[in-house]
Amino acid sequence: MRTIKLIKRFDFEEKNRALITLGPNVRLNPTLHKVQLLEGDDGYPVHSTGDPDLYVKTWLACPNSVKSWAAFEVSITHSYENGVQLTTDRYRLSDDGTTQYYWNSTGGTWSVATTQWSTEAEVCDHIATFPVTRRQIQVIVNLETTDARYTPLLTCIKVLYNAVIEFQEDLIFKSLAKDLQDNIRPLTDYPIKLPATTSTIDLDTYPLKTPYTLIGIDSVFDNTDDPNHLVNLFSSYNTGTKVITLTGSISANHVAWIVFSYVPEVSVAAKRTYNEIAAVPAIVISWDIVANRRGQFSDSVINKRTGAGTRVLAPDMVDIDIVLRCLTDKSRDHTRINDEIKRYFRQHPHLRSRGIDETYSAWIVDELDQQEAFEQNEVNTSRLRIRVVNAVFFNRGSEVAYAAQRFIVRGPPDLTVS
Repeated sequence: MRTIKLIKRFDFEEKNRALITLGPNVRLNPTLHKVQLLEGDDGYPVHSTGDPDLYVKTWLACPNSVKSWAAFEVSITHSYENGVQLTTDRYRLSDDGTTQYYWNSTGGTWSVATTQWSTEAEVCDHIATFPVTRRQIQVIVNLETTDARYTPLLTCIKVLYNAVIEFQEDLIFKSLAKDLQDNIRPLTDYPIKLPATTSTIDLDTYPLKTPYTLIGIDSVFDNTDDPNHLVNLFSSYNTGTKVITLTGSISANHVAWIVFSYVPEVSVAAKRTYNEIAAVPAIVISWDIVANRRGQFSDSVINKRTGAGTRVLAPDMVDIDIVLRCLTDKSRDHTRINDEIKRYFRQHPHLRSRGIDETYSAWIVDELDQQEAFEQNEVNTSRLRIRVVNAVFFNRGSEVAYAAQRFIVRGPPDLTVS
């Protein structure tokens, strides 16, 4: 199995405020973009070790490509006086956002934490054994000071992990296609002339001609008595028996107008033609890389105790044009699925890579152009083009890195170093 090394960063910046959970005596400084203790009239709060009020939680990161955690580094500034460290930091990890763990050196394992915390060195030395089953990680930080004049200043946390990922496959097949499959829910109409008065409708008795993947009933109307569809008679739908229960009865020979939601087929087929699609309604994805440039910065995770670490080389910064083609056999379905896709991307102008849990801007650059082109097996077609900007593809690998452990200055006593 070919693995690569990647880094998940937790940056304590103002733009990430909504993702960060702060304890009552901790704040995110919007000017410094750092987490610190909350200053009061008497200075910063001086508490006993492990005080539960002095914490900050990162968001729960979900890089689906992770195979194992590898290293851990914290960027934090501490205060000293006469060679004595006055501020401290401690850590816990979580893989579900609820249960927290610390490194139990006595038992040699990660144990559920209630009052215990781990040092940065302990986390870094043992994070490789932290559970990876859920492919999630959250860091909880305890900040403290023994002097009310000083506070720790926490800037970011970095977790190195081993991953198996193909970046284009992840972004298109595993992310975009899955997002569309999970979120695009068009409505369609299904009128049925009922042979007898009834308050239930068994859909198995009236099979659908178009192979919809029905997921729910939106509404039911007596189209004969209520052609404007003002009174919704829908009560419930049993997905097992496929029986719709109404709030009242619809008379014999009346048309029951059923409106239901469905899941369209989502296909990734850059070179396939329309008549090769297995079923309609369908959304077909194709894409092209329209810009590829090298990122400016590499990143690294260093074990501060040993001074050794890993540098992940600068990624490719990629812009991608994605074309979504909508295929239906009914004109009304065509209009509705088009509207549903446009609505989704207006409300969600981004695309999240599930493999590395990073989000990129994605916006519509060409509106859907609708064509009722029946020469292609009586399929209505339309297309929508979306631009994804600055997606990161880490194709250059990684290398061993070392931290500077000594800083020697030679010069006059009044030498200034900046």
